[in-house]
Amino acid sequence: MLLSNADLEFDQRHIWHPYTSMTHPLPCYPVVAAHGYHLQLDDGRELVDGMSSWWAAIHGYNHQRLNQALQQQIAQMSHVMFGGITHPQAIALCQRLVTITPAPLECVFLADSGSVAVEVALKMALQYWQARGERRAHFLTLRHGYHGDTFGAMSVCDPHNAMHSLYQGYLPEHLFADAPRSRFDGNAISALLPLTIPGSIIGMLILFALLASQILPAPWVKPGCHLMIRYMALLFVPIGVGVMNYYDLLSKQFGPIVVSCLISTLVVMLVVGFCTQLMQREHIITTHETPDEEGKK
Repeated sequence: MLLSNADLEFDQRHIWHPYTSMTHPLPCYPVVAAHGYHLQLDDGRELVDGMSSWWAAIHGYNHQRLNQALQQQIAQMSHVMFGGITHPQAIALCQRLVTITPAPLECVFLADSGSVAVEVALKMALQYWQARGERRAHFLTLRHGYHGDTFGAMSVCDPHNAMHSLYQGYLPEHLFADAPRSRFDGNAISALLPLTIPGSIIGMLILFALLASQILPAPWVKPGCHLMIRYMALLFVPIGVGVMNYYDLLSKQFGPIVVSCLISTLVVMLVVGFCTQLMQREHIITTHETPDEEGKK
């Protein structure tokens, strides 16, 4: 399905896309199909969706198993409200969630987006203290955080975030603590390097080096690692945290492991850089060829 110029003009004039302006809108790519991690444009070109549809398509587009499940479900019912009503699929999902979460987490509240989930969590926290007979109206959160774009979620985002600063004075005022900083300042080292290597990776390598040299005792780090693995595995746990569980074993092969990590990282960076330059050259060539082809027509 090709989009006409009239379609694109209507889109630009009447459809307000996220994070852009209606008076000076950003250009939009006309997508007509998607498969895996590729988005197909109406002119036949393909883009790699590196954002996974804002993290909502982690298994890729047109996944056969997901498509079949959607088709089977839509044949029965597309949706029913959840107030006073339940259904087998919801029960099965919640049963599975309860089995994979730590023991204290045994109740499930379903929300339809990340921002709404944050709103629900904030309301649950307020209701908890109200049920205990104590009124609390403020939250403590970290600076540099992002939790969503609804009002409650914005109120616990970094107040100096350029995207939400417009709403200061309208949002509830909460308490913000400074975000923790790594004691192993990988960011400072990263700024001095000729290559772009994330400071977090450098900090992790410094941590491993200190552990291997026994400058930093492993028992000092293990309690924090166990805490993250036990209660935060569903969120994001760097691989370095998991390594601590097997530190005694891995420390015996520390040298080869570090060399392998460094070599594999450099190889990946070189391959990605080469592919990026190749794609950029092809894009430039295509861009230069298009006007000539149109002129010939």
